Amino acid sequence: MLAIWEVLLGLLFFTNLFQKVAIPLALVHMACTFLPLVFFPTLSFTRPSIYRQYIAKPGIHRGAFDDAFIQGKTVLTATLPLRQGFNYLKPFIMEITIKRLTESEPFHLEGRNGSGNTVDVDGSPSIGGSDKGMRPMELLLTSVGTCSAMDVIHMMRKQRQELRDIQVSVKGDRQEAHPQIFTDIHLHFDLFGPLDPAKVEKAVSSSVERFCTATRMVEKVAKVTYDFNIHP
Repeated sequence: MLAIWEVLLGLLFFTNLFQKVAIPLALVHMACTFLPLVFFPTLSFTRPSIYRQYIAKPGIHRGAFDDAFIQGKTVLTATLPLRQGFNYLKPFIMEITIKRLTESEPFHLEGRNGSGNTVDVDGSPSIGGSDKGMRPMELLLTSVGTCSAMDVIHMMRKQRQELRDIQVSVKGDRQEAHPQIFTDIHLHFDLFGPLDPAKVEKAVSSSVERFCTATRMVEKVAKVTYDFNIHP
């Protein structure tokens, strides 16, 4: 019966039919997956069992729902829900290492991520920098712009829009007093291709207001605004 139930839910999501039926059924299924913790707590945690597998599924379903709402429909890919689901089950930890490149250029630093990709950061000549890399605050604006751009590209693909190119301009106003934090950040999107304006609006607004981690963080201290132009 469990297998039949899950196959039915999968077909409803995959075929994009009966959305109003599929989502409530999936929510009921997610709630029921916690029942092993109540009725079979020992079996759930002491050895592999049919009960333990259902504890992981709410996270997988949560990832599926996120992907569905991004698209504005319930057509799901085969791998994204699984990957997102397991990300909800364990913390996602990032680590960046910073090192100085040369002793003669004390402010010229290199940031390296876990994959080995690097970015140069440097100070302005007014403080003794050599101007051979981005400033730290410029990197912050870059993070906001690239994070939002990736969201928009992803959502345009999901909506089968022919996005030929995208450019994002990010402007930030900082307060004069120290610490000179950003008070206002504005993103301007230029999108190229035969695009549906309504779908572009939905993608851009969803990115900036809901899904982009960088914008959601900086909006705690700065006002984030946006607009866009479509170039057919």
